[in-house]
This record gives sequence, C-alpha cells and structure tokens, in this order.
Amino acid sequence: SDSQAQKSTGEPTINRKTVKKTRKFMVDGREMSVTTSKVVSESDRKEQQLRTVRRQELHALRVLQKEEQKEQAQLEQRQQQQREQMFRHIEQEMTSKKQYYDGELERVERQSRQVSTRL
Repeated sequence: SDSQAQKSTGEPTINRKTVKKTRKFMVDGREMSVTTSKVVSESDRKEQQLRTVRRQELHALRVLQKEEQKEQAQLEQRQQQQREQMFRHIEQEMTSKKQYYDGELERVERQSRQVSTRL
C-alpha cells in the first residue's frame, strides 16, 4: 500500500501526515461529535503556507491603500483650506487697495477743484 500511495501522490509516505479534526455540536439537546481525518502531504503544507503568506501580503496592501487614501484626503483638505485662505487674503488686499486708491482719487479731485477755483 506504501508503493500505491507513493504512485498516486508522487511523494513518499514519509512526507505525508494525517490530520484529525473533531467537531462537537448539539443536535436535539444531545452533544454530537464528528471526527474527520485528512492526509496532508508536504506540498499541501507548502501550498497552505504560500496561501497564508499571500493573504498576509494582501492584508498589508489593503492597510497601506487605506492609509494612502486617508493621507490623500487630508492633503486635499489642507490644499482646499490653503486655497480658501489665499483667496481671502487676495480679497482683503484688493479691498484695502481699492479703499486706498478711492481715497487718493478723492484727494486729487479735491486738489484739482481747489486749483480750478483759484484760477
């Protein structure tokens, strides 16, 4: 049977091991248990390890993407605040210059009227 097992899986029986799992559950108030056993070869264990590593890498990637999205949102928010602040500053500057030049215009007009009344 060892040679048959070796032929069917392509691996010697040394690299295989039987894993038993017992599940307990309640049916109609009575506890039932079912035991399953599975022959696991070295290649199955390696595949499982690879799957686990891939799963961990995917999880890490998702976490990084979430952090990146959060940082991007914060950056956009900061940029929007700076833009609004810049517009407010420009508006204040324009208002103060308008007031200054309106005052200058009035002063020049007054001066012009005084000169014209003297003549």
